[in-house]
Amino acid sequence: MTKVKTGIIGVGFIGEEHLKALRAHESVEVIGIADQSTDLAAARSRQYGVPFYTDPIALMEEARPDYVTICTPHFSHTSFAIEAMRRGIHVLVEKPLTVSASAADECLRVMRETGMKLGVGYLQRLRTAHRKVYDLVQSGFVGRIQRVTMVRTAWFRSMAYHRSNPWRGTWKGEGGGILVNQAPHDLDLLVWTAGLPSEVLVEMGTLGHDIEVEDDVCAVLKWANGATGTLHVSTNEAPGRSFYEIAGTKGTLRLEDGCVTATALAVDSHEFSETTQERMVPPPTGGEMLFRQPPEPVEFSTLPGMHANFAAALREGAPLVCSAEEALQEVELANAMLLSGVTRQWVQVPVDRAEYDRVLEELMATRSLEAYKAKRAGR
Repeated sequence: MTKVKTGIIGVGFIGEEHLKALRAHESVEVIGIADQSTDLAAARSRQYGVPFYTDPIALMEEARPDYVTICTPHFSHTSFAIEAMRRGIHVLVEKPLTVSASAADECLRVMRETGMKLGVGYLQRLRTAHRKVYDLVQSGFVGRIQRVTMVRTAWFRSMAYHRSNPWRGTWKGEGGGILVNQAPHDLDLLVWTAGLPSEVLVEMGTLGHDIEVEDDVCAVLKWANGATGTLHVSTNEAPGRSFYEIAGTKGTLRLEDGCVTATALAVDSHEFSETTQERMVPPPTGGEMLFRQPPEPVEFSTLPGMHANFAAALREGAPLVCSAEEALQEVELANAMLLSGVTRQWVQVPVDRAEYDRVLEELMATRSLEAYKAKRAGR
């Protein structure tokens, strides 16, 4: 079987993880890499035995890959994705799809115009435990969702991490902190399994690092069906927690440390409430199931599967692990949370594009979340 050909744009930390994942891949071959650093590109070229380019456009036009894998800083995702699609090249982009919903809108517009495929690397969707939560929700196991609780504070990052690249921890370089860097995995899991909230209220700050952007976010969430939820993400906490729970009228799902606990009710709680003569006795449970995720040898062990899926999408029309339309929902939520965090007001989802873009420009000019919040408070 002839392998699908990809070119990797950006071969820093995450780009190299893709190179490792594709070194002996059964369906995908790396035919070129590109990076703005000639030294880094040359070193990766020697190490992995692939041609290198210092210009991503040259990679697209000379190597002509079937798709490019974009692993560059967040703001450049939009331009590289559009350049590739306009040249008839499909795109797999690292999370997030874009920094802003308005930029995501433009990517989707070009995708539809060109007919190219645009996928986003939310590789945690391929984890066994995460897929189990999704499948159980889709099966109706929890009934109507009433509450969602997520605590993801196992993202500890030191100042050495932020100093490792000049764009890290800055508004101009990253477009945000944990909301656009680490937590997109968590926000994607939430909207994938529980749906996109309709409204958010957020308290956020820079609590543990000398950086411009947010490193701690606490949110209250509302859904259109009346469900409510809370979410807390942080890069400051140690030891951190990884906890996610969905409670519905028919049961509860709990995901923690790769283990899913599914507790079913014997009868729908709303129906029970309407018919029981008991005043304070809850409905009986109908049993509990435990699903444990197989141990993963390395953090990025699902990357080969992500590329295998993209190759299957090109060859056979298989559905993408995460389409651009789905990835837009995560961007919507992240944008709404940032807006709420600086305005300290409830923010509707979908987000107001013009307002978000204006606030982001002001944050880039101020270069400090805390200074910007203080400035707004003094208005």
